[in-house]
Amino acid sequence: LGAKRLERIKLADLQEIITAAAEKGLAKRTCKNIKDKAAGFFVWASDNGFNHSIDCNKIKIPVNAREAGL
Repeated sequence: LGAKRLERIKLADLQEIITAAAEKGLAKRTCKNIKDKAAGFFVWASDNGFNHSIDCNKIKIPVNAREAGL
């Protein structure tokens, strides 16, 4: 995402990041933390007048993400 302009970031891009994190073996809580940080960024962007069409509530945490401590 680093090279993309804010208005070109799609929900699918963020979902792909969360899915890749789960596939690498990161815990479900870590995947949720990534999602929450992205959501916080988009709230900040909206508050500061940047246009985007991302609804982070639509991002799903993969069911195959491992539980912490396992």
